[in-house]
Amino acid sequence: MLYGGYDYDGWYPADYADPGDPPDIVVNRDRWKGRWGEAEIQVISSAIARHILTAGLESRQDFAQDQANWDREVYFDDERDGSHWGVYAQDEFALTDQWTLVTGLRHDYYPTFGGTISPGSQPSAVSWSRPFEALVRKGLSIPQCL
Repeated sequence: MLYGGYDYDGWYPADYADPGDPPDIVVNRDRWKGRWGEAEIQVISSAIARHILTAGLESRQDFAQDQANWDREVYFDDERDGSHWGVYAQDEFALTDQWTLVTGLRHDYYPTFGGTISPGSQPSAVSWSRPFEALVRKGLSIPQCL
């Protein structure tokens, strides 16, 4: 679980005078405030040989998404909240000791525009890992391996 926040308060002086007129310095203000809470439940299993299965559910509640901009007049002043949730599943399948197939699926739901389905955090991929000993035997140093 997580609770987070962010505040921004910008002051931007500008000369609103027309060319040739005396200075007309005005400070434009820009303000943003955000408060949110997040929770995630994740289950990882290696019960099936050569597979690492991951499944999870996450939720985010935005308690405050407030923005304002003004100087002599108010350009916008908006206060809102929001939420979204997602479910996901991923499989890391060891094809061999060095080759792994990673694939996943994710569904996110936003009350403002509905749901989306997408591949996991990254599209399906095949990865290759070389044992550390093989790198050392070939004479590569640690920085070259990273």
